[in-house]
Amino acid sequence: MATKVKFILLACIFLASCANWEGRKAMMGKQFYGKHVDEAIRYLGVPTGRIFTSDGGQVIEFVSFSKGYRCEDQFTANPQGIISSSRHGGLNGCAI
Repeated sequence: MATKVKFILLACIFLASCANWEGRKAMMGKQFYGKHVDEAIRYLGVPTGRIFTSDGGQVIEFVSFSKGYRCEDQFTANPQGIISSSRHGGLNGCAI
């Protein structure tokens, strides 16, 4: 019986963390998609990495801290510098 309760609790925690990361992705998308990479730099600070792609676009990586938790954000931009997609990770404290 105790094993079943532990499994249910772990499943709930896992599902809650997924929802939280989806919330962060949605928030970042709303804030930055369709905007120039300079907006992300103003908000998140100096990029920790930047790679230019063969088509003239770029992938920009940021590391920031939210409430002491390390957050990792990566944005993909077209040749004009307009953000079209992103990936987000880090410690669970980053998720909304």
